[in-house]
Amino acid sequence: MSSRQRIRIVPPLGVVVVLAALAAAVVFVRATEFSGERAIDNVLTALGVLVLSLVYGLWFFFRGGLTGRGRVKLLAALALAAALVAATVRIDGWSGSSIPELRLVWQPSGRPELQAGTQVVAPEVERRIDVVTTTPHDFPGFLGPDRSASLPHVRLARDWSATPPTRVWRVDVGAGWSGFAVVNGIAFTQEQRGADPGNSEQLVVARDVETGAELWRTAHAAYFDHYLGGPGPRATPTVAHGLVYAHDALGRLECLDGATGKRLWQHDLKARYGMTDALEADLITFGRSPSPLVLRDMVILPAGGDPAGKRPGLVAFDRTTGAVLWEGPPRNISHASPNSATLAGVEQVLVVNADTVSGHDPRDGRLLWEHPWPGKTGADANCSQPVPIAPDKVLVSKGYGQGSMLLQLTPAAEGTFTAAPVWTSQRGLRTKLTNMALLGEHAYALSDGVLECVAVATGKRVWRDGRYDHGQLLLVGDLLLVLSEVGELLLIEATPERPNNVLGQVQALEGKTWNTLALYRDLVLVRNSTEAAAWRVPLAR
Repeated sequence: MSSRQRIRIVPPLGVVVVLAALAAAVVFVRATEFSGERAIDNVLTALGVLVLSLVYGLWFFFRGGLTGRGRVKLLAALALAAALVAATVRIDGWSGSSIPELRLVWQPSGRPELQAGTQVVAPEVERRIDVVTTTPHDFPGFLGPDRSASLPHVRLARDWSATPPTRVWRVDVGAGWSGFAVVNGIAFTQEQRGADPGNSEQLVVARDVETGAELWRTAHAAYFDHYLGGPGPRATPTVAHGLVYAHDALGRLECLDGATGKRLWQHDLKARYGMTDALEADLITFGRSPSPLVLRDMVILPAGGDPAGKRPGLVAFDRTTGAVLWEGPPRNISHASPNSATLAGVEQVLVVNADTVSGHDPRDGRLLWEHPWPGKTGADANCSQPVPIAPDKVLVSKGYGQGSMLLQLTPAAEGTFTAAPVWTSQRGLRTKLTNMALLGEHAYALSDGVLECVAVATGKRVWRDGRYDHGQLLLVGDLLLVLSEVGELLLIEATPERPNNVLGQVQALEGKTWNTLALYRDLVLVRNSTEAAAWRVPLAR
């Protein structure tokens, strides 16, 4: 630079005012939860900092006293710095709050790369696998026996300091956000192995619940990845009548023999209902997530499809043959799973669709009621389950700043119902990637990553305390098992009187953990996209 060059660091008053206003806007976003969604606030913060930097940078570049040669040197330095960062740092994924996970390029990836195996494996095993026999301890699918994220009849010991949890086993697993289903000592989950789209498969894997040993695996060639959501299947298998029902990220539904893994029947829902790759990427951007619902002799699953075709929001298959029994009204699907309940004296299948919540007659899929629940599966997606509340109410929730709503069903003409909001709340129960659990008159949830207690009757927040980010929870008796986004397992009292009363904690997994947890007897089964483990927790005497 020229010796006559006078560099100015402090801009004039007008620029300072603009910079101060931008800085104040960033602080306001951070301090007030401006959008109601931490991920959106993080994006707005990043944009605010970027604009602030650009304003100051442009002023300094053109008005900061640089000569032409000085500007060239500055541009060269910035380009060199950008190239150095690009050459040495990579984004290895994103958190649930849209914070990039950064790694140096020479560091091992946090994303798994287990090798793909054979197409179908049903090896001889030392123990006999029997999942026709059931036990009172079974956790047969997504969120437990009745999809309520609650085990009311189990009692955990409250003092982990006196009797801490112990890890029973740990194994490497393939990618995916599937949880475990456990029946009669056999644990089932879904994985993706192989990082190359041309040599990758999605699998259902059976393991011994006491040892973690792989008993069988059944695989098919498939690959799914999303730069925000990550690779692998999302749904959790459902086990019923000795059979395992699994749904992969691309819409393949299959029925397997629980003892051997032999494939009995399958459907490609994406192809069956006319979804091209482009439509799938647009309408179901983050991958298909619903877990199959087994109701009597039916397997029920959201299907969706080409808007110009049938596009059934729900399809019921014969659980033994796979034959289509009925197709519901046309709807685009969400990431939530169907549930069943008897409300206002009528049995119904409940489902959150892409932009509505609805109830259906399980005999034929007929629409009984529907209410708007805004969302777009490829953007502000609906992920959380509808929660039935006897005798005639349904509680729904989601993230992205939308919050929660309690609906009351009232009988109408020809066996249908009207659904009217009792209350709505943008502040409460903002369950982005997780679900609620109910105990008495209160709902507990990770609301935009913070543990929250809300009064069900009014929607009023009782307390909000303890940031565990976008993990999962399971209500066991009157205690919460919370699995944080970074793999920490916590025991927390579920009570409106004491906010976030942590009774114990242990680091159960390493790395980002979005998967639901399961409890079988005294074993808590946890997993993420790289590892799975079983922890023995003390039961109340």
